[in-house]
Order: sequence, then structure tokens, then C-alpha cells
Amino acid sequence: MYPSTAVERLADTLVERLDLRPPIDILALAQELADVEELEWSPSCDGLAVDLNSKRPKIFLRQQSPAYRKRFTAAHEYGHIRISWHVDIVQCHQDPTAPSAGAPEGSDRDLGRTLAARQEWEANRFASRLLVPSRFLQALTSSYREVPELLTDLAIADVSASAGIIAVAKHLPPGYVFHVPGLHWPFVTSRGTRSYVSADEFGSWNSSELDTRAIAKGTVSHQGQPISWWQTAPVVTGTLAPADDDRSVAQVLRDAVESVYSIDRVASMAAKISAKTAGLLSHAPDLSRADDILTLLRYRLADDVECADLVANADFDLYLVRRAIQYAEKRGGLQ
Repeated sequence: MYPSTAVERLADTLVERLDLRPPIDILALAQELADVEELEWSPSCDGLAVDLNSKRPKIFLRQQSPAYRKRFTAAHEYGHIRISWHVDIVQCHQDPTAPSAGAPEGSDRDLGRTLAARQEWEANRFASRLLVPSRFLQALTSSYREVPELLTDLAIADVSASAGIIAVAKHLPPGYVFHVPGLHWPFVTSRGTRSYVSADEFGSWNSSELDTRAIAKGTVSHQGQPISWWQTAPVVTGTLAPADDDRSVAQVLRDAVESVYSIDRVASMAAKISAKTAGLLSHAPDLSRADDILTLLRYRLADDVECADLVANADFDLYLVRRAIQYAEKRGGLQ
């Protein structure tokens, strides 16, 4: 899982304290702290939170909004009330899953540097984490699941396809790609995953390379939308237990490299591969379980030209297993 922001930790605290379980009754939560009213108005605005520094703030929701958008908007405005530093502001919130909006709900894209833009981004992150709680997602992804089954259970959260898939992708191991219609960039990937998709000058998506690389793929209906998905890497499952071997990690790597490269290149190639491994993991600081780390290393290094001849080597895989365990121990996620 990605490192949490302060507003996500606030949502986690509320989930635990109130023992919230999807589907979250967000209107009931909001009405405990604020007067909530639905009104008809322009589609350019989905919700407003006013009088945030008063004892009883007010939340206004656009009556005509679709059900999923209205739920997310209510959670967003509730976030403005719960986030203590959102004071003396009036927000006009447009659901970020709408095609005309900028970043999708729950995404990691910062919406800007102004105070108002930052507060909108924070309220979006709070709303996503509240409606699709981290503990709910951890339970869904604690073991390998076929994607159709996973999305069936994800639908319990009662959020839009984009909100749910963006949230669950942050908990999945590397190798998953989802196509979610309606988003500006409609391909949502799990941690450390390449989409292998390009757009032509007319805006059409070319997924032929993704199709070729997929070890499993399909299309399912989720929350009223057709969701295409691809799995591009085998998922490592279970507890890692490397074979008994007295060699150091560095020596295992040298032996693997020596079986493929000439002796004069062994030292330089071993150093280069060690640096690549460290680089991959530095860009995935959220990965803490050994099985997820090994999935990432196998997946990304198999795609590396310089490592292509090493992928099937038993010593090289032992090196990756040991590196995965080392990093998991450092990150506290070995269990």
C-alpha cells in the first residue's frame, strides 16, 4: 500500500473508531455533524460545504447527480468538516470521476499549489479512503484472487468503478492494468506496473503490446461499466524460503552473472544489476511484503535487455528471492 497522507490516516482513524464497514452510510455520518440538503443547480458543481468554523456546518449536494457521484461528493464535503485545518472556506466540488474533471478521485495527482486546490485534493483523498477503507482492501487482496471475483467483492463499497479500482490498485501486487472508461487517462495500474499502452494522434488507444504481454485478461461489468483488465506478471504467493546456501547474496549474484557473461564483465554487470534492483525498489517504497517485492523484481528485470539471459538462471532467481527478503525485513513487512 502507498504511504498514507495525514488526511488518509484521519479517515483510517474514523473507520476504526466507528467500526465502519462498506457500504459506508455516508449521509448518516455527515448528518451527525452538519445539516445536509439536496438542491437542484448547475452541473458544474456537485457539492458545497459552508460555515466550516461554525458548530453546525451545512452541506449542499446537487440533487441531479448520479448516485455514486453523490456518495463521493457527500464524503468529500464531510472531509472538509472533519479535516481540522479546512476552516473558513466554501468549496464547490465537482466529482473528479466526471470526464470533464481533472484528476480522478483517490488518484495521486496533485491538483495544484493553491490553498483551495490543495484542500480539494485532500478532501478527495479522505473521501476515497473513508468509502473504500484500507482494512477492507487489505482483506480483499491478502491472497491471490481472480480479477472478476475481486471486482465482485469490491462492488460492496458502493462507489464508482474509477474510485474503487484506483483504490484497490494501490493494494495489488505489480502486473495489473485496468481500463476504466471515462477517465482522462483510462488505464489504472497496480504498483510498479507499466501500462504498455500508447495513444495515436486521433486519441485512439493501442493496447496490442499489452495484449501480447498479458498472461491473463478479460472484460467484466463493474458498477455499470465495462472494465477490461490484464495481468502481465505471475504473482508470487506464500512465504518465501530460500534454499539453504552458504553463499552471500553478492556471491550468488556473481555466480549467476558469471554463467552468462565473460569473466572480464562479471564485476561490472553484478554492480549494475545490484544498482538496478535497488533503483526499482526505491521507486516502490510502499512495497513491504517479500512476495510483492519478488513479483516486482522478476517482472521488471525480465523486461530489461541486460538481464534477459539471466531470468531463467536458478542462481539469479535465488539472488532476487534473497533481495526481496532483505528489503521486506528492512521495511517491516516480511510476515
